Amino acid sequence: MKSILLTRPLLDSFNTRNILRKYGYKVFIEPVFTIKYLNPDISAHEFDVVISTSKNSVKAFSQICKEDDFPIITVGNSTMQAAKNLGFSDIISADSNVDGLISFIKAHYSSAIKFLYIRGQEVSCDLKKRLSEEDFNIATWNVNSIRKRVGQLCSFIVDSQIDIILLQEIKCTEEQFPYAEIEKLGYEYAIYGQVARNGVCVLSKYPILEKLKIDIVEGHQEARYIECVIKHTNQKVRVGSVYVPNGQSLDSHTFEYKLKFFDNLYERMSTLLKNEELTIIAGDYNVALDEIDVFDSNLLNGQVCFHIKEREKLRAILNLGFKDTFRISHPNLQQFTWWHYQGNSLRNNQGMRIDYMLLSPQAVDKLETCYVDDRLRKLENPSDHTPVVCVIE
Repeated sequence: MKSILLTRPLLDSFNTRNILRKYGYKVFIEPVFTIKYLNPDISAHEFDVVISTSKNSVKAFSQICKEDDFPIITVGNSTMQAAKNLGFSDIISADSNVDGLISFIKAHYSSAIKFLYIRGQEVSCDLKKRLSEEDFNIATWNVNSIRKRVGQLCSFIVDSQIDIILLQEIKCTEEQFPYAEIEKLGYEYAIYGQVARNGVCVLSKYPILEKLKIDIVEGHQEARYIECVIKHTNQKVRVGSVYVPNGQSLDSHTFEYKLKFFDNLYERMSTLLKNEELTIIAGDYNVALDEIDVFDSNLLNGQVCFHIKEREKLRAILNLGFKDTFRISHPNLQQFTWWHYQGNSLRNNQGMRIDYMLLSPQAVDKLETCYVDDRLRKLENPSDHTPVVCVIE
């Protein structure tokens, strides 16, 4: 006769023992344990969603919540069935492991959501700690009119699980900004807008603690730079969205303005480095740094966006200590972020890499990878730029 040792809760052990004995098994139910439900002084109304990873946690929650439509995330089929049996109707089933649960939470909820996680005193994985240690995805994109491409923007940040995105050329005032679509996704925002041109903003799933609009060149009140401090778990991240002037032509005053903008941006970024913070200054810098960053260096050499004066200005910023994260991740890869609308520039891959994610040394230490997502440039009615994405620990 086969022997079985049961370590289920007391009542379950007796029930299971009786069933197994019918099949000829010799069943021991020592040691046994009991489940005691604590009665913390909490209310379900203080939370937005409950996370339940076992039948017993569902039962415990049912004792403090009598609303059958309260949102509940369950892990595993038995937990989901227990929630149904107790009358809950708004049930979301996640994958039955902690990694799947964390991925699900990151994909569908902002950090502003208040979760109630019901668990035992001893657990194999501290979910709260794991979530606080999770990395975050930050992107930069010259959207070339946010009102025209808000649908593309929302799809991108949801599908790619973007936590923070820095946008340029939103081309709208703060009053014209598509707040409803952004708020629906649970993002906070900081906006520096302008009528019909320029404009920068920051969207974040995490709390924005500080917002700072800066006119990089005094006397030029153009919406080209905004800076924010964002609280990510137990650390603060300083981000800046920058839209450097194009320069138009070498003999124009706008080209001199572009060089002056770079000089003043250098001073701002130099100051930021002294704070020794986790800092990310990203956006459309409107200059390709090296020959690998343009489709034809002989053709473009000396022209606006690939002139030696501009390239030296950007290199000076890098020499301060900021790092070009795409080139760190891909030292020898030719990848562009901008293609002209005219001709067959995209089809023939005749582009330039002029959008950068520049990180302070403190941020580089946490860099996992950086990549260009060129799928958005291939959509119908696209921006002429495509996003750059960094994954930060």
